[in-house]
Amino acid sequence: MKFCPSCGFERFTNTASCASCGADFRRTAEAMVEATAAAPSRSRRRVGVAICALVAAVVVSGGILAACSGNSAAPTTPAAAPAASGALSSNAASVAGPTRATPEDAVHQYLTAFASNNASQLLGACAIDEVSAHFQFEAQATRLAAIMPNQFLLPTGYAFYADLDKYGQAYVNFNQVRGLALSLLTSQPVDQPIVPITADQAQQYVKSADPSQLAGLKVVETKFPIAKFAADSKTLANFAAQAKVYGADELTERLALVAWNGKDYAVGFTLVRYGGDWKVLNQVSNLAGTPVTGAAQPVTQSGFDASVAG
Repeated sequence: MKFCPSCGFERFTNTASCASCGADFRRTAEAMVEATAAAPSRSRRRVGVAICALVAAVVVSGGILAACSGNSAAPTTPAAAPAASGALSSNAASVAGPTRATPEDAVHQYLTAFASNNASQLLGACAIDEVSAHFQFEAQATRLAAIMPNQFLLPTGYAFYADLDKYGQAYVNFNQVRGLALSLLTSQPVDQPIVPITADQAQQYVKSADPSQLAGLKVVETKFPIAKFAADSKTLANFAAQAKVYGADELTERLALVAWNGKDYAVGFTLVRYGGDWKVLNQVSNLAGTPVTGAAQPVTQSGFDASVAG
């Protein structure tokens, strides 16, 4: 079994592009060589063996490695679909306003809420409500030249589906928060089963996963993943096409350097802007090659600097 090197989704043998993110496999190999040379310390782990990773890849499907994308689209803001009416609330109102005027603001709020174990504020920094109201099924299908009935979010023009999409997007964000927490707190992999396990080992795992230990996590800095792509026309066109899928005004990526327990880690993000408010779409940077599980990647300050300067 093979997987897309861009998003980790299962690669079918006779296809020329990824069914999930649309990456052109012929171009991906060339772009991966270039990106690896620019920042050899970046991890490009193959993801797909765990069910949770495949679920996360569904919504991440809008994002691909910009350097190898042939898609292009002008920035556009589709008409808003009816707002979802489901009971799930991301408590966005409690954290709305100018504090998320930039992508960096959204990343900082997300990670600060994560460190303080504040689930409401963390989910409030995510685009859960916005995606469930504005996801453009037709734009996604057109962009990928395919319809994946069991993987796309559902058409949000139907209130019932919009309600379900809210839970789906929330689960994607939850999955990646889980991956981030467990990658920092435990020494075990987050993308595969841990077997066999005894009762004592299970108890020890629970103890080690205590989230109160995250209180010391600090955001050192947040940068665009690879500097040379920041003003690249193909990258910006790709971002605009992705933004259209989610009915957003703008989409971008960031790589955060965080310090915790005496070590430094890189955490990737894809962010979307609706009006003047930036929110986290998912905790993945395809440009930086961060894993779809959301796991933190060990890095040094010099390694981080080399990565973002590439």
